[in-house]
Parts: sequence; structure tokens; C-alpha cells
Amino acid sequence: MRGPLGRRIVRVADGIGPLGRNLLESREVEIVGVVADAKNTSLTTDVEPALFLPQRQFAYRSMHLVVRGEGPPLGLVGPIRETVRGLDLAVPLADIKTLDQHLGAQLAQPRFSMVLLSIFAALALVLASVGLYAVMAYSVSRRRRELGVRLALGAQRGQILGLVVRQGMVLALSGVAAGLLGSFVTSRLLQSLLYGVSPTDIVAFGSVTAVLRGVALLASYVPARRATAVDPVTALRAD
Repeated sequence: MRGPLGRRIVRVADGIGPLGRNLLESREVEIVGVVADAKNTSLTTDVEPALFLPQRQFAYRSMHLVVRGEGPPLGLVGPIRETVRGLDLAVPLADIKTLDQHLGAQLAQPRFSMVLLSIFAALALVLASVGLYAVMAYSVSRRRRELGVRLALGAQRGQILGLVVRQGMVLALSGVAAGLLGSFVTSRLLQSLLYGVSPTDIVAFGSVTAVLRGVALLASYVPARRATAVDPVTALRAD
């Protein structure tokens, strides 16, 4: 298969050219090299086709100069200015930034949005944990008479404890499974705010699931242990 080098394509220019003039023209150009994929517009968008042209063929009013060197990045500013001045005294250098500064400016708004979402998500997790514990603990406490009857009929405390914890975990895990399903569906809405992270990140979902499972286990175990520690006669008289 013949490679792209040496082939000719038709380029259509539609935009702002030298001195601010509108351009709409077609020109046949030859491919002299191929570069790797690059995101020229945004870090969150997909890679789009791009064409690099010599400055003499299509002159813009401004250019971007990228320099890679050793040592502190700002220490290269002086030598770069001298080099550019030696090529053309009329070309100024402005808006000098390091790569970290440039990426930081691009990610400032998404980072701010994600910080707010992270705070609200943490608060939601805390509220969900407190609510889950309260509901499970109240549900178990309402069964104190039932547990007293079971103990009076000969059930072992370990059996009662296991029954209550098992029933509570089944209920809690059913809710967690429904929540995970809804999260997988709605997480696609956050994809535009993420970079380098999948909207269905397994670590994040696994961590939240582990927290809710731990809360559900604790909310089932602690009240059940308290209920089984009470004398059956006392539990029956408390109703």
C-alpha cells in the first residue's frame, strides 16, 4: 500500500488570512510529512483532522512557538528572544507560558466544576450513609418484640443476629444495585467535565459501594446485637 508522503490533496481555506482578510480558496498541496494525533481545540474533544502549512503559503497574523529544553522553563525565555530577534527584529514575543500554565488555564473551569461536584457528592454520600443507618436501625428496633418471641421460643442469639443482618443487607444491597444502575446511566452527562478519567470509573463506584455496604452492615449489626442482648421477657413487656 502506498503511503501518504508525496501525495497531493486539495486544501480549501475558509477563514481569516493575512491582514484580516476573508479567504475562500482551493489549492493543491503535497504531503511532505505526517504527525501524531493532537488535540488543537480542547482536551475534552475528540481528535479532529488537521493540516499544517508553511507560513509563506498561508500567513497568519499570529503564530505559536513551542520550545522544549532542559532546566527551568522560564530560563529559556532570554535565549528564545535573542534567537527570534536574530531572525527578524519586527517579530515580538508575547504571552509566554509554560506548558503547565497553558494546560492549567484550559482545565481551570472543568476543575472548578468538578471540585463543586465532588463537594456535593461527598455531602450526598454522608447524608445517604446517615439516612441508611437511621432507617436500618429504626427498622431493627421496631422488631424488638419479634426478636424477643424468637428468643423465647428457643432461637439462639447468633441465629437471630445473622437473620437480622442478612435481611438488612439484602435490602441495602438491592438499593445500592439500583443506585449503581442509575449512576451508570446518568454519569454520561459528566463526560464533558472529565479528562483522562472514565465516567464509569470502577474505583470510584467500588469505593462508594464499599462505604454504603459497610454502613448497612453496621446499621444492621449494632441494633440487632442490642436487641438480642435484652432478656426476652423484658422485650415482650416493652410493647
